Amino acid sequence: MQRQVLERWLSIAVMFGLGAMIIFKWQTNRLNLYIHPRYTSLLVATAIVLLLAALGMALTKAPAIPKRMLALLTIPVAFALLVPARPLGANLVSGKALNANSSDNLLARWKTNLSDDSKSWTLLEWTTAVRQSDLAVLRDKQAAFEGFVYRTPDLPADEVLVGRYVVTCCTADGTALSLRVKASNGADFANDQWVRVEGTFVPAEINGSIVPQIAGTLVSIEMPSSPYLYP
Repeated sequence: MQRQVLERWLSIAVMFGLGAMIIFKWQTNRLNLYIHPRYTSLLVATAIVLLLAALGMALTKAPAIPKRMLALLTIPVAFALLVPARPLGANLVSGKALNANSSDNLLARWKTNLSDDSKSWTLLEWTTAVRQSDLAVLRDKQAAFEGFVYRTPDLPADEVLVGRYVVTCCTADGTALSLRVKASNGADFANDQWVRVEGTFVPAEINGSIVPQIAGTLVSIEMPSSPYLYP
């Protein structure tokens, strides 16, 4: 009997904890570090249901939820308590990942009409333009976009990769995109530092191949409140 009571109150605590955690992250604008904004309302509604279920169980003699379901609900609570909320960044990618086939697959699926004002393009739109257009057509177009710095050992001191993650559902499916940037102050920035790129699209010839590249300057900025891009 005592064990049943303990399991029942443990069920209440876990449901309440998970619901409260979701509401807290929603109120502190941290849900966008986990999921696409289109799913926010659904997740908040789920949290409200969990809180009401926990309250109902506390006020009645409803039995404990099954152990397997309890374990599944406990995992996200434990994860949120043990792992601080932080966006995907340079520490989770390699130079290969930033230009992997997954990026090509994403861009192939994403269709958009690019505006004539290239300075309004995000990194997602720039990488789409690079993939779908002749690089000569893009030459000398003005660029102004934001991303985090990622540096590989083979890059000169004045060159960096500026990347950003594209999320279609949640961070588990996040795909990293990047563009090479040549800037006189490039050596001043470390991995994961957020910057604003301002410059001109000037393809460069590297090892016999034409490589997309922005030539300009880097300006240090705070991480955006929404660090991901959404197709």
